Amino acid sequence: MGKQSLAKLAAHINGYQCHQIALRRGYDHSCFHEDLRRIYWIAGVLNKPTVFLITDTQIVHEAFMEDINNILNSGEVPNLFEGDEYEKIILNTRQPCIESGHPNQTRDGIFEFFIKRVRANLHVIMCMSPVGDTFRGRCRMFPSLVNCCTIDWFVKWPAEALRSVAIGSLKDVSDNEVQCKHLAQICVMIHESVESISERFYREMRRHYYTTPSSYLQLLNQYRVLVQKRVDSIIQKKDRIANGLSKILETNQVVAEMGEELKKFVPILEEKSKNMKELLAKLDKDNAMAESVKKSVAKDEAEAKIKAAETQEIADEAAKDLEIVLPTLQ
Repeated sequence: MGKQSLAKLAAHINGYQCHQIALRRGYDHSCFHEDLRRIYWIAGVLNKPTVFLITDTQIVHEAFMEDINNILNSGEVPNLFEGDEYEKIILNTRQPCIESGHPNQTRDGIFEFFIKRVRANLHVIMCMSPVGDTFRGRCRMFPSLVNCCTIDWFVKWPAEALRSVAIGSLKDVSDNEVQCKHLAQICVMIHESVESISERFYREMRRHYYTTPSSYLQLLNQYRVLVQKRVDSIIQKKDRIANGLSKILETNQVVAEMGEELKKFVPILEEKSKNMKELLAKLDKDNAMAESVKKSVAKDEAEAKIKAAETQEIADEAAKDLEIVLPTLQ
């Protein structure tokens, strides 16, 4: 387990509420003060044992460290409660202060009682990495980190711990217990190899490269992410193939049904085809008869034209003869 996990577990075992800040875009010193006022209210007004858990990655402004240093040193953050916020604290703490028999019942005395409650109920847990110069510089600038804190130094995890963590983390990746143990052993080898190379890198280049339990957990998490991506890709391809096969089977079924429907129409089509052939034969016969009649009519028409021409010729000759005879008759 990591530092944060152990801190949360310890708080839960002792019945303490564990509170952390939630970083977001635009989170500044005033937002940090707002979170501190909320935690102070729980510890000082509600009188509940409280843990304030903060990590070095959440300290986005060094002013946060100044406030934490004041909390560790005296329990009071300057200018944290002003105006209505201060009056609200005095109003809600007055009665508990009277009931406790506090000797000073003035406003300053009530606020002092409030801060005393906060110091009794509030525990600050800071999870910090010793990597780099940041931690060293903060210890120099804020001595309360050393003087007012109990330092729990987390040493390098042994191989058995690395293996146990890997097995627990990769259990949901592989159902095969033997395979899971092999994967865990490989992860341990990778981490130990990086540590060995880091030491060699420092000896040769005089430059530090730190490997921490967090980096090992990131390795395990990254492997799980890659496996999940691969599984999702396989499932996606499987679904695509299954959908394709389903469409093919559905199409085959539709084609088979259409084939059965077509079989029902085969006799009708054959009958229609037979009727069509008979109709075409009749049309061919009628066309032949029509052609014969056409030829006969054309022949008669030609003969009629010839006879008409001959008749016209006879008429013309008769007319000429008549013209010759008429004068004589007159």
